[in-house]
Amino acid sequence: MPFPFEKVEVELLDDSDKSKYTQELLLKVYNGTTKLKMIESSNLRNRLLEEIKSFQENLIDYFQETNDAKDKEYILMKIKGHLNRASNFTSFKRCIIRRNETLLNEFKQYLT
Repeated sequence: MPFPFEKVEVELLDDSDKSKYTQELLLKVYNGTTKLKMIESSNLRNRLLEEIKSFQENLIDYFQETNDAKDKEYILMKIKGHLNRASNFTSFKRCIIRRNETLLNEFKQYLT
């Protein structure tokens, strides 16, 4: 979970030139390279933080034992929206799911 003022880190999944170039580009986009770009990247990181926070809240709510079937279905709809390709920062959210065995078992069918 990112925190305010934290720099974005991008981990390589493989050692290809394409992956290295993508990593470099994403680091520049999310962390900035000039004063103006740093301000813009700060705004982008804040949007990312809000989006991940919302996603995290949905995940926490989904697993609450006090939910009835209707509540759980509604929360699942929100989670599926977050995992949809059209959602903001989808790759970050999908990575959260893939890195957690319980979440992956529960939501893997929505990662396609």
